[in-house]
Amino acid sequence: MNLLLLEEADFIAADRVVLRDRRLKHMQEVHRAEVGDSLRV
Repeated sequence: MNLLLLEEADFIAADRVVLRDRRLKHMQEVHRAEVGDSLRV
């Protein structure tokens, strides 16, 4: 199981977040997420 912790500062809208740190790198390398992808949480 993977757990992605979101902080209040990550939210750009009530239903959208932007990741810019090691969490982004993990999502890109491990989950092969790309710019514009949607992830269900």
